[in-house]
Amino acid sequence: MSVLSYHSGAPSEAETRLLMTIRAKDEAIVSLQTENSMLRLKLAELRASLNTTRLQKDNMRRQYVHTHLALNNTRKKLKLCQNNIQALRFDVDEMRSFVEYFPSASSSSLQTCSQMFVQLQDQLLVKSNSITESLQEQLAAVREDYSKLRTLYEKEKKRRKALHNNIVELRGNIRVHCRVRPMLAFDQRLGGDACNSGATAKTAVGFAEEVISSTDDETVCVQTLRQQLSGVGVSTKHFDFDHVYAPMATQSDVFAEVQPLLTSLLDGYNVCLMAYGQTGSGKTHSMLGDGLESGVSSSDVWWHERTRSPGQYPEQCIDHGIIPRAAVEVFRTAHQNVMSHTKKTDLLVLWELLAGA
Repeated sequence: MSVLSYHSGAPSEAETRLLMTIRAKDEAIVSLQTENSMLRLKLAELRASLNTTRLQKDNMRRQYVHTHLALNNTRKKLKLCQNNIQALRFDVDEMRSFVEYFPSASSSSLQTCSQMFVQLQDQLLVKSNSITESLQEQLAAVREDYSKLRTLYEKEKKRRKALHNNIVELRGNIRVHCRVRPMLAFDQRLGGDACNSGATAKTAVGFAEEVISSTDDETVCVQTLRQQLSGVGVSTKHFDFDHVYAPMATQSDVFAEVQPLLTSLLDGYNVCLMAYGQTGSGKTHSMLGDGLESGVSSSDVWWHERTRSPGQYPEQCIDHGIIPRAAVEVFRTAHQNVMSHTKKTDLLVLWELLAGA
């Protein structure tokens, strides 16, 4: 029990300094809160800009596909015209053979056929030149549109990369996450052993049921034993993290926080993810999961992923951890972006390392 003393008169020099210190800290807290609000607004603006950029990229991709289809249709039309020209030439050759085959025909008939042949040949030449010029103009226009769309696509791709990494830097280049493991069967057994060894039933059962809990997505509450004059008591400590996963969080929830880092990885940035904790805390479960131990290989997940949407996994792979999911996501994104041969080789080496782990 603390005793408060009251005295009249002017405050002492120590109290004055204490009040000034408290006031300065309050002002610093207000300043930090204001700065935090500004950063959150900036992050929201960057996210909105990133979404807009993604929509523009999708529109340009659809335009590119449309232009590519138009180019293919033009090529088919050109091929059809060439076939028609070849057929007309074949008809001309047949007519020429017919005229040469009957030399006894009258000169007037022969002259008429010759004139018809010349006229047909001239018409064929004019039509062929007209069709060829039209198709060449269309092909040049399509190529110009394709070049413009390709330039815009590369520009928006660079802009998306810059915005994404700005968001990553705003969220923090170094982040510390905490995952709270749920109660397991051997935790209950440990609680019973503590009760049999002399601890009170209330204390043993309480700690067997819950020692660590998450109050929100950034705070962890830890209960510890503390020796007091009246006996053993329970004290509570709070720890703050960048993100906290509750005991009911799934493997997909954990990977959802890691997935944006894979975009930075494919953009050329170094990314490192490290699991730390005591024995039995769930590091292997979070990083590898239970699927690899049940006979389902990571390559099976990859082949399933080629026909599925992002984030959807086969039922037998739902408990896979961060490493197999990251490998699947890297290969899926690389397949969509049509990466170069060198990058594909590096990814194959990475895949073999992850599968071997």
